[in-house]
Amino acid sequence: MSDLLKLKAQRDRFLAFAMAAADILVEVDRDSRTLSTFGATQTLLQGESAGEPFVDLFVEQDRPLVARLLAKAWESGRIEPVVVRLRQANGSAIRVNIGACHFPDGQTLFITLTLLSALLARLVPQIDPVTSLLSLEEFRDLASVVVGQAADEAASPKAMQLIDLPGLANALEGLPATKSAQVLAEVGAVLRANALSGNLAGQLGPDQFAVVTSGTTRADDVQQRLDVSVSDALKMAGTKKNVTSRVVNIQIDAGDLTPESAFKAISYALQSFATGNEADLKRFQSGLSAALEATVGRYSHTRDLITQRQFELHFQPVEDLQTRTVHHFEALVRFDNGQSAYETVRFSEEIGLVQELDLATIDQAIRVLEGRSDISLAVNISGASIENDGFRHALMSRLASERALSERLLFEITESSQITDLDTAATFLGGVRRRGFNLCLDDFGAGAAGYNYLRALEVDYVKIDGNFLQAAVRNERQRALIHSIKVLCDDLGASIIGEMIETEEILQLAKSMGLRYGQGYLLGKPLKVIPPRAMAPPARRQGYKETWG
Repeated sequence: MSDLLKLKAQRDRFLAFAMAAADILVEVDRDSRTLSTFGATQTLLQGESAGEPFVDLFVEQDRPLVARLLAKAWESGRIEPVVVRLRQANGSAIRVNIGACHFPDGQTLFITLTLLSALLARLVPQIDPVTSLLSLEEFRDLASVVVGQAADEAASPKAMQLIDLPGLANALEGLPATKSAQVLAEVGAVLRANALSGNLAGQLGPDQFAVVTSGTTRADDVQQRLDVSVSDALKMAGTKKNVTSRVVNIQIDAGDLTPESAFKAISYALQSFATGNEADLKRFQSGLSAALEATVGRYSHTRDLITQRQFELHFQPVEDLQTRTVHHFEALVRFDNGQSAYETVRFSEEIGLVQELDLATIDQAIRVLEGRSDISLAVNISGASIENDGFRHALMSRLASERALSERLLFEITESSQITDLDTAATFLGGVRRRGFNLCLDDFGAGAAGYNYLRALEVDYVKIDGNFLQAAVRNERQRALIHSIKVLCDDLGASIIGEMIETEEILQLAKSMGLRYGQGYLLGKPLKVIPPRAMAPPARRQGYKETWG
């Protein structure tokens, strides 16, 4: 066989091998222009593409990623398959796996495009259409799977980088939507080009991102590429603002992590990063399994505190500011070992124990009310509990058997963990109100979610955040905002509770602004035991009827 025939046979074998696993084979030159295409080009590609930029075959948001994948293939010789979106003539997109390789000293890059089946397309996690990144929840779930598999893949070390781009969202404000999208697409492209399987990268918040990489990928290389790309993208977008990243690198070591433990470790690492908990992050930097050992220990200890009821309730009065009589008491959790209630509640929210803590607190409050027919109590429930199906069923079961307490048990919805599914929350809380139990929106003004909650949820009381009220003593703007909240609550039929009333000056301000109720050290500190004193029962909602409609 002549050399020419041998060369042709070799080429035919390569084409057959490539096309057996792909729908399209594309040859690309050093300038990333298409040289030739083979396979289902008429079906999947838009006409003749020879001589055109290869990246133009894809949706605009994925072009920065495809460009980086090609550069990576030229540099390393090949890339693992990555899911990208191929542009269609009708404006739609289809998902394909892109793979690439080139031969040593070759001037051609061989690229395969494989159409995902309908089943596989449904199994691929949803990504943000602009950044091409996973959501926090999708990233957490997939990263947990990778961590759980680490023990079986000890020869393939991996790492997770948590990336903060402080000021990114601020830098994008005021930019045209197309320019802002281009910057975010660059961020997504850098992260996915360095991500395990090209997909394990997500956005955790406006300025926060995460990526799981192979052990051979250096965290400082990712950081440098990201800083350069974001700087260039911001300049091209027409803004002089610049952003420099901060990266926390966490080695994913196998240890003895079970899938459940891996999920907890990833969840807590992401939460620690999102809340700026530097102490916990430093522990994670020593390795995931080492940090998890401490986390699991704390988890077990906290769960023991809850299940063994190693806590008690203290009671802080909430006064009617017009009559200066106690309207009800807020039940506050205090742990037997002196452990911080705030830190324990936040940890419980982060690690998935707050539902048990809230139910245990409610049970204890019910026992107190059964022994004291002359008092009313408010109990906090976390937004994380409200979003938990098991908690919703358990609370409804308790309320069905405690009908007699409906006029003396009030639930305060806290904002420490945000409610994301407001429709489901509104349905559930509406059912609580229909059973005669009052609701209070806690810490209004402390976070951005307050107005969204007030718009979506029907409540009987709104508790204004104490810092908000204290600032109003000296700040006319704050007073104007509180006045607007008062007008809004009046229209909605909700009474206002002023929090952290600790001086006579704040008390007089609250009264002058028409706040009906107040709570704070000036009015009464938390008590271990409620003294026997007359107390007005909670006011019924307008139109309330003694029914369980």
